[in-house]
Amino acid sequence: MKFLVVLLAVASLAHGKVVPDNHTAFGYLKNSIAEAEKIRVREEQYLQQQRDRLVSAAHCWSDGQNQVWRVEVILGSVTLFTGGNRQFTSVFINHPSWFPLLVRNDVGVIYLPTSVTFSSTIAPVPLPQGAELEETFAGESAIASGFGLTVDGGSISSNQFLSQVRLNVLSNSVCRFGFPLILQDSNICTSGIGGVGTCSGDSGGPLYITRGNRNVLMGVTSFMPFINQHL
Repeated sequence: MKFLVVLLAVASLAHGKVVPDNHTAFGYLKNSIAEAEKIRVREEQYLQQQRDRLVSAAHCWSDGQNQVWRVEVILGSVTLFTGGNRQFTSVFINHPSWFPLLVRNDVGVIYLPTSVTFSSTIAPVPLPQGAELEETFAGESAIASGFGLTVDGGSISSNQFLSQVRLNVLSNSVCRFGFPLILQDSNICTSGIGGVGTCSGDSGGPLYITRGNRNVLMGVTSFMPFINQHL
């Protein structure tokens, strides 16, 4: 049966009815597996050119009880309500295994209606690559940013500004003392000693480190301890 399947695939390719010339599978079949790496590189280069999507937290779109129908994306501004490139979108794809009850796989992708032009105030933050994909980043000094509250019990003001804070990354073995049921290996925890950290309104904002001359996006703000609970 496997042999028959292969024959059918080759026949379909010859007639150009099932696998179009511009499809990835066409390259693999036509050029042999030896060309697979070149095709993969071309695909990655194509994705890097896409300037119409951002990473955020899944609970910003749906928390299991409430469903947002539209979000406003703010690019290139340090103030929440004025300036920058602002776009509304209703296309937000959550992680397929997003589980609100235990805040698992709290990540999603926002699709913008218009591609973004990079400038001195708008630039991409690369995702981890190569050996970085296996790192836990424990012990690193990272930066979190967002338009959220700057004090416990505060409120969002009309001139709310973008804030950032430098935080130490904890190992998950330490973090599990604070979140024994929620924490997964894919989570990254930061220390809140000294009363610093992310707060309400910072959800979906970036957590990144600097490696050499490049920033690396480690994650997005998902959940935090109760007030006055510091890991």
